[in-house]
This record gives sequence, C-alpha cells and structure tokens, in this order.
Amino acid sequence: MKTRTSLNAVGLMSCLLISLPAAHAQQIASVPAGPPAKTPTVILPAVPPEQKAFDEARRIKEPQKKIEALEKVIKDYPERFVAFQARNEILDALIKNFPDQKERIHTAAEKILEPTQGVVFSNNVTTLMVASKLMEAGLFLDWAEELIKKGSAQYEDEQAKALRRQRARYQDVWGRINLKQGKIKEAKRNLKLALINEPDLPSALVGLAQIAEKSGDHKAALEYFTSAAVKSPLKKTDRQLMETAYRATHHDSLTGLEEMLDDRYRKLNPGLRFELPHPLAGRVPGVRNPINFSRTALEYRRPPPLLGEHTDEVLTEYLGLSPLQLRQLRASGALGKLAE
Repeated sequence: MKTRTSLNAVGLMSCLLISLPAAHAQQIASVPAGPPAKTPTVILPAVPPEQKAFDEARRIKEPQKKIEALEKVIKDYPERFVAFQARNEILDALIKNFPDQKERIHTAAEKILEPTQGVVFSNNVTTLMVASKLMEAGLFLDWAEELIKKGSAQYEDEQAKALRRQRARYQDVWGRINLKQGKIKEAKRNLKLALINEPDLPSALVGLAQIAEKSGDHKAALEYFTSAAVKSPLKKTDRQLMETAYRATHHDSLTGLEEMLDDRYRKLNPGLRFELPHPLAGRVPGVRNPINFSRTALEYRRPPPLLGEHTDEVLTEYLGLSPLQLRQLRASGALGKLAE
C-alpha cells in the first residue's frame, strides 16, 4: 500500500514538472507582440550644384551643345574639380566627333595641362593622361612623346624622393640599434646616412646628439639637440643632456636657451601652407594647425586617404568581418571599387 502511494506521488510530481514548463510557455506565447521596429529613414545628401551641372552636360547627345555646356561648367565653377573633369570631357568629345579640328584638340589638351586653382594633380599624372588620349587617337604624336618624357622624369624624381625617405627610416633604426649595442662608429655612420636622405629626421638628430655629448663635443651635441627639439618633443633625459651641452658652451648658464629654440622654431615654421606626397596626385597642399606650440613643430605624415583605402580595416575592426566575407562583399560590388 505504501509502495503504491509512493508511486502515485512520483507520478503526480512528474506530471506537475512536465505541465509547469508548458504552462509557462503558454504564458510567454500569450504575451502580445510589440509594434514592429521602424526602419530608420536614410536622408541622402543633396547633389552639389556643380556636380549636377556637370552630370547634365555629360548627358547631352549633340556633340557641340555638349561641349558648350561643359565650357559653361568650367566658367561657372573654375576652382572646382568638375572644371578639370569638364576639360577632359571636352577633349574626348573633340577627338571622337571632330578629329579633323586639330587646333581645337590641341587647345583643349593644353587647357588640361594648365594648373587649375583648387584642383591638385601632379604634372606627371596629367601629362600621362593627355599623352594617352593623343596616342589612342593617333594625334600630335611628337608632342605626346615630349609630354610622356617629361611626366616620366617627374615621376622618377618623386619616386626617388619617396625611396630616400624610406631608406632614411631604415638607416635611422639601424643606427640606434648600433648605439644601444655600443657600436658607436657604426651608429654614427648609419645616423648620418639617415640625415643625408632626410635631413630633419628627429630621431637621427637625437642619436647623433647623444653620441656627441658622450664624446664631450658639446657644441655639436647642442646643434643636434636643438634641431631635433623644434621638430619633435625631447624625452626628459635628452632635454637634460641638451641643457648640459648648452651650459658647457654658455658659461654654465641656461640664459638664452629658450630664445634660441623660439628663433629656430619660427624659422622652421614660416607659414601655414605645406605639401604632402600623394600616390595619385603627386603632391597635395595642406594647411598647418594654426595653433603654435611653444617649442614643438607639428609633423604631417599622411595625405588624405584614397577612396576605400581603409574600408577593410573599418569593417574588420568594428563589424568583425573575416577576410572571406570582405572578399565576398567586394566581389558582389557592395564595397565599390578601390581608387587606382
């Protein structure tokens, strides 16, 4: 009898355990769903008037009217990028529709090569562009050859400068490794080579200053230290070494050190405008920070990014996409094309 009672109790408990989750599930299911989430409204920026005018001019079918509309775009927006685009469209239209009008074609090509205020392209890029158009059309081939020679020389010069800057970085690090190894002769050689390739490299200047101060050449150490100090902040230990070198050459006094640094800083920063190398445009202008610090010259190392240059990094860092997912997105066209 007791056994049967126990079994009945166990059965009853099992039923309760089974029915409770089901009842709970029914309660959850009976909760009414909330209103559907609203899709955020995406407001696209308005097309700039100059771009709208250019797009409308490009769509004109009749060649002469198209050229006239493009010329109006140039007249109305002479300092905008669309002026440069319009000049290229005019040259293309003349070559395609009026190949016998050599003088007009030559004039249109020359206008592309002229500097356009507000638009930055290196000469080697524009000369390559114009020479390619003339070559494809079989027009002014001698002139096209002159342009390509000039553009090639400018390109080689820009690449050589970039190579020297990169070589300076390697020589600088190599020299500072030698300095920590105690190989003073090798360190001095590599750091001086770095300055030959990039004369104002702060870390190389500091390395040579440290070598000069340790050897007792206070005058050379002070020159190196002050040259570095107006380019980049000195570490506390290097600042102390600079002051030691200054005292040794100025009757054990620091009087005049601040004035010396201020004077060198002003000479180093005469204006706000500067240029940076750019992979497509050759060199692009920039504006320095108008805030002048008491002793530190700001450095500007990177030009404006290319179209899509950092897309992969952003999607990887913030969305956690894998390389495979990035390739699939790019293949589908969702990420557009990278700048070439």
